Amino acid sequence: MKLKSSFDVANTLFSLYAILLTMLWMLLNYGGKGSDPYTGSGIRWFLITIPLLGLIFLNFLILSFRPVIAKDGVSISLILYTFGMTISSIYHNDLKLFSEVARWILPLFFVAHFKPKISIEVVNFLYLTAIILCIFTYNPSETDYGYLPGQTTVNLHQGLWWRVSLWKYLTPPYSAAFSVLVFVANYFLNQSRSRYLIYALCLYFIVLSGNRTSYLVFTLVFAALFLYQRNQGSFGKLLSVYPFLSVAFIYILQLLSDLIPLIGIQSELINSFLLRNEGGEDVGNLSSRILIMLEHYRIMQEASLGGFLGVGSEVYASPQWTSNDGSLGGTTDSYLTHLIVRDGIFFVFLVLGFVSFFYQSIKSNNIMGYMLLLALLLYTIGYGAWLNFTSPVFVLFLGFLYQKPKLQKSISA
Repeated sequence: MKLKSSFDVANTLFSLYAILLTMLWMLLNYGGKGSDPYTGSGIRWFLITIPLLGLIFLNFLILSFRPVIAKDGVSISLILYTFGMTISSIYHNDLKLFSEVARWILPLFFVAHFKPKISIEVVNFLYLTAIILCIFTYNPSETDYGYLPGQTTVNLHQGLWWRVSLWKYLTPPYSAAFSVLVFVANYFLNQSRSRYLIYALCLYFIVLSGNRTSYLVFTLVFAALFLYQRNQGSFGKLLSVYPFLSVAFIYILQLLSDLIPLIGIQSELINSFLLRNEGGEDVGNLSSRILIMLEHYRIMQEASLGGFLGVGSEVYASPQWTSNDGSLGGTTDSYLTHLIVRDGIFFVFLVLGFVSFFYQSIKSNNIMGYMLLLALLLYTIGYGAWLNFTSPVFVLFLGFLYQKPKLQKSISA
């Protein structure tokens, strides 16, 4: 198999996998609630797991015809991370840890190697199909979320009666993240008038998502584009450190969200959009994430050598929280510290891998890839569970990281 044809086959496989996974999420309510919530088991588990294992196997097969691995920072970092986590899983005798890491690191490595590209026509088709299915399958008796303001009965105590979601029974962050991706992809790759309709639909599901993270992501990625334009279509020193500044900004806002109720600011707009409550009840939600970070630090301290190599499945034991009436536990509310505790020193290789992704986009002057990487980084901080290959949001983002913008005049004016 020739090198070019092997890349073409890998690209086709990736696109087919993204289409299949997205359609399954639309039709079978993965991750949602409603009358038939997905519990991570049963036939639906096999329907999203078997295709992923098939994708990994076929990519290995394609690579075996020409086993040449690019010696770039992304590939080297991911290989070292995989090797390190294999050692950690053996040390802790934790097959679950190895399986969890392998199911997203291996396909991520193949993405870095084959650089697959999903067409703008495919993602637009999936987006419009999701909207159509959302409308025609809406059930008034199951009002976890709707496509029109006022259809939901969720988060009413937070003043969020107006929230909408692109997918049935799924929390709006998935919907908003998908919309952010589609908006950015169309901005750079769609030159037809249809893009204006897509823009309007995307903004509708972003603005009415009530998702603070998506508001920040959308603002920060287009602020990066503005800086890129001001620098005459090239990356400057500021954009080189912009991802780090954005992460710091997210955490500063977290602290400010805690302080606003304490200093007595009373604003219905702030309560609804920023604090997401009408009486300060969500403040416990925000503060408890700091407690989760502290709990992760304590687990790390008590693990001795195990802490250096990660603590394996022990980190999944949900602590008994006393804040927020004891109802908030688990580990994903503070995903970065969760990964640090789980992975130990090998977390450094994961960070280097993502830094290398950014370096590649800057080196190739790919502003669209840079913006989508930035969005992925910020979403990962808030929703670490998305960092896997059974989430169509994550997979679709990856399908546009290596595409070059077609609308050069839009980014160099």
